[in-house]
Amino acid sequence: MWTRFCDTHSGGSQKEQWSHIYIEAPEKEARDVFYKRFGHSADHVTCSCCGEDYSVREYTTIDNATIGPMMQVGASSVKQYCNICDVLIIAKHEAECITVRAMWKKQRYNKQR
Repeated sequence: MWTRFCDTHSGGSQKEQWSHIYIEAPEKEARDVFYKRFGHSADHVTCSCCGEDYSVREYTTIDNATIGPMMQVGASSVKQYCNICDVLIIAKHEAECITVRAMWKKQRYNKQR
């Protein structure tokens, strides 16, 4: 499973360096990884008239998740799409590392208290 986070530019600005972020995980788990990686919720609303900061959707494969945006920019492969656009892809092993690092930081913080 892959989850796509598409920055809606709510409030008139892009929230991260990438406008499309793909995380190899089911949506619920990907939302957790997103929060741990970026320090904010994808459901945050920067501007009440614009709506949520990110459009979030789950796909079965990376190809299914990227086909629409790839066609919009004329890319013929995921690699080409990443080179053309501001795209971040977080594969499963990277997502797991982000989760472990966050748990480690929390444990270390609790020990210091």
